[in-house]
Amino acid sequence: MSGSPQISVVIAAFRAVENLPNAIASVLDQPDVSSELIVIDGASEDGTVELLESYGERITAWLSEPDQGIYDAWNKGLVLAQGQWIAFLGADDVFIPGSLAYYQYFVGNHPDLDYVSSRLRLIHQNGRSQIIGQAWSWPIFRHYMNVAHVGSLHHRRLFERHGGFDSTWKICGDYEFLLRSGAQLRAGFIDEVLVEMAAGGISASSTRGISETLRIKLCLASVGVIQAWLDFFEAWLKWHVRRFIRILHSRCCSHRLRLNQRLGLF
Repeated sequence: MSGSPQISVVIAAFRAVENLPNAIASVLDQPDVSSELIVIDGASEDGTVELLESYGERITAWLSEPDQGIYDAWNKGLVLAQGQWIAFLGADDVFIPGSLAYYQYFVGNHPDLDYVSSRLRLIHQNGRSQIIGQAWSWPIFRHYMNVAHVGSLHHRRLFERHGGFDSTWKICGDYEFLLRSGAQLRAGFIDEVLVEMAAGGISASSTRGISETLRIKLCLASVGVIQAWLDFFEAWLKWHVRRFIRILHSRCCSHRLRLNQRLGLF
């Protein structure tokens, strides 16, 4: 890998011309980092191609062609990536200033690791934010995705050992990929917020992600069948409880607003 960048960042995009510049800038504006940027676009017709062309050679490589989803796009990025460590962003995600240098310093001092994650700030549409992401632990990870995968680093040897992402999965392919290593995954954790991500998506608005996670576990030997079903029912119940609480809170707020208006409070 002599002469190659230490970190390759792959951004997957589709019809995201409004948000993509922020994701790109969050990589290009990182100081003192041996890195490269690769953007894979799913044949968007919203001006994304013209945007990517405008960066010239600042973007190491980019493609704009039809794909089969985010994991197919990431696999295309893997083919182009030259870095020893590889990170993946969506078009709505950004690195915090200085985060890549932090990552680079950390992995430089822990060359034996296969995977390194950090904490993540999740930004909701109402402006509320929350911090997510825990240290990888097999007893926890075998039940659910407890790490913040966005922007995390994968050593190249992980892909040499297990191949790329399985593009037949549409929501939880990152979880499936990390499950392949089982308890043998050598993972590190940086207890700092290094990435921001916009909340939303299929996994948050439906139970499809929960169902896909079940199918993934049933396909892998690392998690037993009974435990996979127990995890599924627990996740399904928690999702519906949270949804009920959100609906109840929304209705209470609406009722309180109407009552205040009737009373002439505002």
